Amino acid sequence: MKTLAKCLMAGAFALAAAPRAVRAEGQATLPPTALFSRCYAHLTHSRLPLGQAAARLGSQNAVDACMSLLDRAALQTSGPAVGRLANESDAEAKNVLKTLNDFHRTWFPADDIIAGIPEDEARPWTEWLFDGGEPALHVTRALLSDGVKYSEVLTGTSGVEALRSGGEAGNPALPGYVQGGGTVNDFKMARKAGDESAGVESLGVPPIQYGDLLGARRIAGNNPKTEVIAVSASDVGGFYGYNPAHNYTEGFFHQKSHGGGILGTKAYLMLNLGRNDIRMMDGGLRMPRRWSKALLNDLLCRNIPAIRPGDAVLYTQTGGGTKTPPFRVNRQCMQCHATLDPMAATARNLSFAFLPYRGIRPQTAGLESMAVMEWAVTLPREAGQVDQDDFFYRRPPFGRVLYRGHDGRLVAQEVNGIAGLGEALANQDEPYVCAANRYFFFFTGILANIQEPGADGGNVSALSAVEKGYRDFVIKLGQELKQDPQRNLKALIRKIIASEYYQKASMRAAGDPAGGQ
Repeated sequence: MKTLAKCLMAGAFALAAAPRAVRAEGQATLPPTALFSRCYAHLTHSRLPLGQAAARLGSQNAVDACMSLLDRAALQTSGPAVGRLANESDAEAKNVLKTLNDFHRTWFPADDIIAGIPEDEARPWTEWLFDGGEPALHVTRALLSDGVKYSEVLTGTSGVEALRSGGEAGNPALPGYVQGGGTVNDFKMARKAGDESAGVESLGVPPIQYGDLLGARRIAGNNPKTEVIAVSASDVGGFYGYNPAHNYTEGFFHQKSHGGGILGTKAYLMLNLGRNDIRMMDGGLRMPRRWSKALLNDLLCRNIPAIRPGDAVLYTQTGGGTKTPPFRVNRQCMQCHATLDPMAATARNLSFAFLPYRGIRPQTAGLESMAVMEWAVTLPREAGQVDQDDFFYRRPPFGRVLYRGHDGRLVAQEVNGIAGLGEALANQDEPYVCAANRYFFFFTGILANIQEPGADGGNVSALSAVEKGYRDFVIKLGQELKQDPQRNLKALIRKIIASEYYQKASMRAAGDPAGGQ
C-alpha cells in the first residue's frame, strides 16, 4: 500500500510536469488553463480532459479554481454524517479525498499493524479492529474539515476512524472463518471450522470499515469503539511472566486515546512501540524508543541524532553499576539516546496486552486481539536517572523533549505524559515546517533541506543559493502556518499553488542542479 501510494504521487507529478498547452522555456509562467490542469492532476491523480480547462475556470483565476476543487472534498463538521463527504456521489471529490489521504499515508512508514506487534503474538482480530492507516486520517481530517487546526494532530484527545463505503459490518470474511453477520454495536463471526465450541460469538465492538474512503471522524463520545473492556487477572495472568503480581485487573477502553493527537492513539502506539515482547517498561533497556524515533521522523521530519555531540555530554554517565545500560556511558550513543529515551518515558505506562472480548475466552476460542493497555500510576516519581526499575511503568510519565530546531536552537523541555509531549511539540516550529516541506514536495517534487545548521547534511553554508531559497520558502510557510490562529492547511496549500515555484513551467528554480532551467 505504501509503495502504491508513492507511485501514485510520482504519477501525479508526471501528469502535471509538462502541460500540453505550454512549450515555453522552463521559467515561463504557465497560463491559467495550464496551471489549473496541473493542480487538477495533483489533486485528483487524473488528467483533466482536453478542452475542459477554460470552461472549468470560468471567471475564476487558476488558484481560486484549484482551491474550489479542493473544497469539493470538504468533510461535514456537524450532524449525523459528521466526517463524511458532503456529496458522496461526486467522483472528483472522492478522488481528491483518496489522493490526499494516500499522500498523507506516505508520512508514516509504519502502517502494518501485524508487523508492529510482537512477532509471536499475532492475534486474528487485531488488524480488523485497529487501522494501520489511522495516522494519515488525522492529517486528512485536519486538512478537509473546517475549524480543525493542524495542531490537533499533536494535541487531539481521540482517535480518528475511516468512513468507508462498506460500513461497519460490510467486511470480507477473514480466511478460515465464516462471517456470521453483524450490526454497528455487535459484530459477529462464526468460530473457526472444526472448533469444538462452534457457534457465533460477539466481538463486542465494531471493526474498521472497508471499501472506498468517504471520510474521517473522531472516535469519541458514545461511539462503541470507546466502550470499557473488562480484563481480569485470569485473562492476563500468565502473559507477563517475570512478575505475576503486576496483573492489571481494571477495565480499559478499546480505542481510548492517550492524548497527544496521533501520538497517543492505539493504532500509532501498536505500529511503533517496537517491543518484541509484552513486558512493561523498566526505564533502562526496555523502553518504547522506536515510538519516539518514529514521531520525530513522522511529524518533525527529524532523524537521529537530533542534537550535537557537545549536547550529549551533559547526559552521559561517567560511571555505572551492573544494571547500567552500556549506551549510557558512551557519548556517541547518548547523542541519540538523550533524545529518544526521555521522550519514550512519556509512554512508560503503556504495554502490549491481549484484549479478550465478551463471551470469548482466549484460552479456548483463540479470537482475542492484541491491544495497548495503560497501567495505573501507583508509585512516586523516580529520583534521577533510572538504570533498571521493575516498577518504572507504575510511576508518573515524566519525560523530556530534547532536539535542535531548524535554526539551530536547542529545544529542551520537561513534559508529563503523551498529552504533555504533544502540546510541547505543537508549540515549536518543527511540526509546521515539516508539514510545509511535505506539501511543497507533493506539489512541486522539491524536498527542501530543513535540518538544523550544525547537523550532518544540514549545514546551511553548504547549500547553493537555489537550495537555500527552497529552504527559506518552506520555513516561512511553516512559521506562517504555526502563527495562523486557525493553523489552516488549506491556506498553506494556497500559498504553494500561488508561489512562483508552482506557477513556472519548470517548478525548479533557475540554476537548480536537479533540473532548473
